[in-house]
Parts: sequence; C-alpha cells; structure tokens
Amino acid sequence: MPYAWAFMGRATRRAPQPAAPEHAVLRPGETVAALTARYQALVEQIPAVLYINLADESESTIYVSPQTEPILGIAPDAWFSGTWSDHVHPDDRAQVDENYQAFLRSAREGVDEYRFIRPDGREIWIHDRVSIIRDAAGAPILVQGVMFDITEQKRAQAIIAQQAELMGKMDAVSRRFTDLVLSGAELRRVLDTLAAIVGNPVVLEDAAHQLVEYAERSLDLGELLRRWDTHSRSGHPRTGTGGVMEERTADPPCAWISVRFRQEEWGRIHLLQAEGTIQEIDRLALDRAAAAIGLSLLTERDAARSADTARSAFLSDVWRGRWVSAHEVIARARSLGAELQGRSMVAIVVEVGDPPQPATTHSDPAERRRTREVILDAIREAVGSSNVAGLTAIVGERLVGILGLPGGEDRATLDHIGRTALGRIADRLPGPATVIGVSRRATPETLQRALTEASEAAAYGMRVADRPGIHHFEDLGLLQLLVRLSDGPELPRFVESELGPLLERDAAGRTPLLQTLRTFLESGGHKAAAARALHLERRSLYYRLENIEHLLGRGLDDAATRLRLEVAFQGLDLLQQRAART
Repeated sequence: MPYAWAFMGRATRRAPQPAAPEHAVLRPGETVAALTARYQALVEQIPAVLYINLADESESTIYVSPQTEPILGIAPDAWFSGTWSDHVHPDDRAQVDENYQAFLRSAREGVDEYRFIRPDGREIWIHDRVSIIRDAAGAPILVQGVMFDITEQKRAQAIIAQQAELMGKMDAVSRRFTDLVLSGAELRRVLDTLAAIVGNPVVLEDAAHQLVEYAERSLDLGELLRRWDTHSRSGHPRTGTGGVMEERTADPPCAWISVRFRQEEWGRIHLLQAEGTIQEIDRLALDRAAAAIGLSLLTERDAARSADTARSAFLSDVWRGRWVSAHEVIARARSLGAELQGRSMVAIVVEVGDPPQPATTHSDPAERRRTREVILDAIREAVGSSNVAGLTAIVGERLVGILGLPGGEDRATLDHIGRTALGRIADRLPGPATVIGVSRRATPETLQRALTEASEAAAYGMRVADRPGIHHFEDLGLLQLLVRLSDGPELPRFVESELGPLLERDAAGRTPLLQTLRTFLESGGHKAAAARALHLERRSLYYRLENIEHLLGRGLDDAATRLRLEVAFQGLDLLQQRAART
C-alpha cells in the first residue's frame, strides 16, 4: 500500500499518460510523441510500482504504472477505485497514513515499509519511497513514489535475526555443557541437563545397544526397558554420520547422535520425542551433549568406568529393594549386558582381606580401589569364559555380582568359575586373601535375599579362612558344625572312617582315587558329568568307581552314603586348611 492509500478514493479518472521529461533528448528524426512513448516504455519496464500524486490538498493520483498487477496482484484500475487500500495489513494502516502526512508536512523525502496482503492471500512487504517534485521557483507541485517488493529481503532479515537468536542460545548451551565437563560431572548430570533443555527423555547406550544411563523426565522406565532393544536396533543405521540424525519411523520417533571416542563410535544418545517436536536448538543441545560425553571419555578406563557406574547402581538398587517388579530387574540387567531371562540365578559377594603390607599403604583409598578393580577384572574374565550370564561391579567395599546359569548347570560350574577367578587373582595380586560367597538359587523376586546370603557366606569364609576360597551359603550350617568338631578328635576320626582307605592309597602314589570321588560327588553323582570334568572315558571312570566302592565297602548309588562322603570331604578340607595355617 503506498502512502497515498488514504486519498486514493478521491481519484475520479484514469491517469493520463506521463509526458516526456524536459531533460529527455530527442534522437535525430524522433518526434515528441515517440520520445514520450519511449519514456513510458522505460518506466513501465522497471520492476517497481511508480505513482505520481498531486502535492496539493486534493492528494489525487495522476499516474500509476501497470506493475501494480504483477507486484500487488491488482490491476491499475483498482488503484484508482480505492479497493486496493483494503489490502494493506490492518496492523500497519494507521502508521502508514501517519507517516505519509508527516512527509507532506516536511516536504522532504520519505521512506516507509509495511505489509500488503495480495488478493490471492499472500502477504508481501513493500518498500515505499516518496520524493517532492518542485517547479522552477522551488514550490512543491507533485509527489513521486516508487514501491518495491522487498519480501525476500525481509525474509532474509528474519532468518538472520533467527540465526542470531539461535547463535545466542547455542552459545549458552555450549557454555553449560563445557562447564559440566570442566567440573567433572557424571553422565547422569549431563543427561539431566540435556533433558531439561529439550523437554524430552534422553537415553545413552553403548556400542552394543546396552542402556548405560537415561534421564527419565516423563518417561515410564518399565516401558522404556521393555521396548529399548527394539527401538535402538530398528531403523537406526549401524554407523552414524557424525551429526544429529532423525528416525521418524521409530517408536517413539527420535533424534540421535553418535558419541565418538578416539575416532570410533562408543555409543549413542537418543532424544525420544515424547512431547512436542524436535527443534533446531534440541539438535544443537544433542550435539553438545555428545561432545561433552566424548570429552569425558578421555581413556578406555573412563569409558569402562561409565558402564561400571551403571552396573554398580543397578546392583545397589537390587540389594536395597528399589526394584518394583521382576520384569524390570530382567530388563535392566539385559540393558547392561546380562541376559537372565529363563536362567537359574545366584548372587556372589567377594570379600578382600588385608594385604601383607604396611598399614599406610593399605589405607590409601586409591590403592584399595585398584586392588578391587584387579579382582573384578579377574572375576569377569572367569565368568566370560563360561556359559554363564554375569553382571558384576564394585558396590561400596565389596565386589558384587548376579550370575545366570543356563539349564543343566550346577554347583560345579560355580566352583569352576570361582577357582578360575581365584587363580587369576593370585597371579596378578599376591597377598590379600580373597573369599567368594555364593547364595542359594534365586529368582528375580528373591535376588535381594540372595545378595544378603552371598554376603553372609563371604563374611563367614573370611572369618574361618585366611586364604582364597569359595563358600556357599547352603553350607554354612554344616561348616559351623565341622569347625566346632575340628577343635577335638571327632572330626579327624570321622574323616578317617569315611576316607581313610582312599587317603592311604593316594599317599602310596597310585591312581588318585580321592580326586575321582570328589569330582563324582561335585557332579551330583552323575557319571557322565564326572567323566567330562575328569577328561576320562566312561569306561575308565566306571573302573575307578568300582575300586572306590571296593575300598570303602559301600555302594555310591546310595544318597546317604554320598552325603556322608561330601561331609567328610568338607571336614578334610577344613583340617587341611588348619594344617596349612599352622
């Protein structure tokens, strides 16, 4: 809308064709009419609306160029009829009129910008520049106006303004995450900050799609754990591009970015679209959070420690009874790399005695932590080398774990894992006594009880033994009885009566039948399992068992006999431990 919109309705006739300006030069043989036509053609080819108003009180328009149609979407007749004035944006009309009147009063060049709504509904921006045409005496006689469509410039300015605002927000977000890194903030705090910025749940997973940490916000944890494996593996490319990516087909839709560590993908952060839409500032915050986490993983130890923190928190929560359902326990363990579904579970707790070194060294917290990390690595290696699902971590001063045994596995498997771990601990860390306590079989609902049982077994083992050992909670009552008996002659007599013939034979250096019997009993009386454990053919095992029955004068198929022999072996171990200590 030009400045003259307020008085357009006063124009009563179509504007005459403009006369050639006085300074125009006639070409050789050119008439004034031709010159005028040439001038008109030049004016009407300019990509702008040109108009001329009278500078007197009538404020009538005497000329408007035909560019009103391509620019404003209206024919020149609409200019003179006044209907076009209704297209000036309602919020700009009063200011446009005020600006034009001020221009007339000052008789100086004026410039205005305002919005115009075309008949097709499209809103455009107009730059309207007016100037005074004076006569020879300097008196104002005409007002000449030029209107340009500056919509694209305005859009560019708006984009620049938005970018400037975004840059300010980006700078603030960057400073927040930089401050977190410099202050040594934990993963949970970084994710909580990210969730607060984006207003949606965020989840951090490692390269194996195991859930490491999350910031919950409005997210239901149980539902997240149930759906996480499907979400993280569906629709997400195996390798990230290094920038923020979006997966709209996932449930829920998400934006995600790789967390890179030493030029490799360590894991990913997922921004789950639970509320609203994902904005540019959200993508920026996601990028900065990934950079912050990447900076915090300066060494491989730091990366492993992040996962250890999650495992430690989980095991601590289970021990304290913070989980509300068996499903959540199974799902959370799965997200941390341990598949416990359909397995028989046991808990283990490892106690570490004082090393034979000066108290000043032992009291150093860093040294104590290093000792437990060495032991933890040995236990994880032993579990990893077996067909057992394991979840182990340092919880306070103890090493705690939950193991899932596949079908058919029994106590012998647990003892094998324990012996393997203890052997590796002895090789790497000679000195402190390490005791492993093992609970009875457990279900997800009874894991809290199982951890308590394992702790009691380990504590008992630490009291009665000062060298590495494995202690099962189910044996505590019997062991306590045997300890009492070992103070007198009763226990040695019982062991001799049960195992004396085998002890004499093995002492003579002949085929070690004592170990054969021990393995047979540890295998639950299953000959096939014992043969595998001893690396013997079944025929050889059968021959040894026949010799054992002959020497003992009893059959091994009798359950009561096997029980007496198991007790005798435990008594023998206790006596040998005492002899070694003396």
